[in-house]
Amino acid sequence: MDTTTRSKAGQKPSRIKAASALFLTQIVAAVINLPVTILLARSLGPSEYGEYQLLNRISLIAVSVICFGYPHAIAWAANRSSGRREDRSIVRLLIFVSLAGGLVMAMIAVVLHELGFHPGGSSAWLAFGLFPLFNLFSANVINFFRGKLEASGIATVKLTQALSWLVFCLVLVFTDQLSVTTAAFSMVASQIISATAGLASMGLRGLLHGRRDSTDTRAITSFSVRVFPGLAIRDLNAYLDQIVIAIFLSTRDLGLYAVAVSLTTSLALLSGPVINTVQPLIQSVHETERASAIARAYAATLIVIGIPATMLAASAPWIAPIIYGQEFSSSIFLIQILCAAALFDALNSCAHGALLGMNRPGRSSWSSSLGLVASILLWFLLLPPLGTAGAAVTSIVAYLIVQMFMFSSLKTVLRVGVWTLVVMILRAIPATFMDIFWHAIGLITKRSRRVASQSNVKREVDKT
Repeated sequence: MDTTTRSKAGQKPSRIKAASALFLTQIVAAVINLPVTILLARSLGPSEYGEYQLLNRISLIAVSVICFGYPHAIAWAANRSSGRREDRSIVRLLIFVSLAGGLVMAMIAVVLHELGFHPGGSSAWLAFGLFPLFNLFSANVINFFRGKLEASGIATVKLTQALSWLVFCLVLVFTDQLSVTTAAFSMVASQIISATAGLASMGLRGLLHGRRDSTDTRAITSFSVRVFPGLAIRDLNAYLDQIVIAIFLSTRDLGLYAVAVSLTTSLALLSGPVINTVQPLIQSVHETERASAIARAYAATLIVIGIPATMLAASAPWIAPIIYGQEFSSSIFLIQILCAAALFDALNSCAHGALLGMNRPGRSSWSSSLGLVASILLWFLLLPPLGTAGAAVTSIVAYLIVQMFMFSSLKTVLRVGVWTLVVMILRAIPATFMDIFWHAIGLITKRSRRVASQSNVKREVDKT
C-alpha cells in the first residue's frame, strides 16, 4: 500500500469518529433541553405557555433572518481553512457579523416596543429582543467548530447553554417565580453564559489573538447569500405555523399545539444534529464516495429518528397526560401527527446537509421555497375546519413536498437514478444499524472500563 492510500484509509475512521462525537454531543444537548419545555408547560399552563412560545418563535425567526446564512458559511469556510492564521481571520469575521446582526435586531425590538408592539408583556419582549445578539454569536461559534469537526468546542457552548437554562428554570420553579417574563430572562441569561463560554474556548485555542492570513470573505459571503434563502424558508416552515395559530386561533390553542411540538422536540431537535453532521462529513469525502456516504446518512436518519418517532406516537396517549397534565390531553392526536412530520423534517435536514456539503445550497433553497408556498396554501384551507390539527397535517404535507424535490436534486448532482439511490439507502440500513449499535456498545464498554480502572486505582491507594 502506498503512502497516499494509507493516508486516506487512516482518515476515514478518524472522520467517522469525529462525526459520531459531533452528533452525540448535539443529541445530549437536545435531551437536556427537553425537561425545560416540560417545566415551562406544567408551570405556565396552556395560555401563558402559548404566549412564551409566540415570543420564542418570533425571536427564532428574527435570528434566522439576521444571520443571513453566515453560520453555515462559516462552517464551510472553517472546513476549507488552510491553517491557524486563516482560522483567526474567519473568527474575526464571525465576531463582526454576530455583533452587527444582533445589535440590528435589538434596535428593531426597541423600536417596535416604543410603537406599542410587545406581545407577552413589555419586559418579556425586551428580554427576547436581546436574544438574537447572544444566540447568533453562539451559533456562529458552534458552526466554526462544526466545520472543524471538533466536538469538544461544540460541547462547551451547547452543553453550557442547555445546563444553565435547566438550572435557571428549576430555581424559578422551586421558588415559585416562573412566569413568561422570568422564563424569557432565564433563556437570555443562558445564551449569555454560552456565548461567554464560546469566546473563552476560542481564546484557549489561540484564535482571538495572533497573526492572521487574509481569507476570501467574498467567497464566504457568496456562500451565505446562496444558503440564506433555503435556511430562512426552512425556519419559517418550522416556526411560522405557531405564529399563525396564535394570530388566527388563540394563545391557548398555541399552548396545546406547542406542547405537542415540545414533546416531539425530542425527535425534531435531532434534525439539527443531522444537518450539522452531514454537511462537514459530505464536504470532507471524495466525490466518488459521496453517493454511498449520503446513503449511509439517510439510513442513519431513518434509524435514529424513525424508531423513536414510532415509539413516541404509539405511547403518546399514556405519556402526554403524565408529563404535562390532564389539561393537555387534547394534544395527544397532535403529537402523533407531528411524530410523522418530525421524521420527514429529519430527512429534509439530511438532504439539506448533503446539498450544502456538495456546494449546492441553491437547490435546497428552491425546495424549501416550494414547501413554504404549500404551507401557506394549506393553512388557509385546513386551519378553519380542522384548527390545530390542520396545522399539524400541513407540516407533514409540506415536509414531504420538500423531501421530494431535495431527493430529486441529490440524484441529479450525484448523477444516479432515483431507484438506484433508494436501493443504496435500503441496503445501507442493516450495516448502519449495526454500526450504531456497536458504537453505542463501545461507548458503554469504554465507560465501564474507565470506571473499573478508577475503582482499582482507588483500592490500591487505600491499601497504600
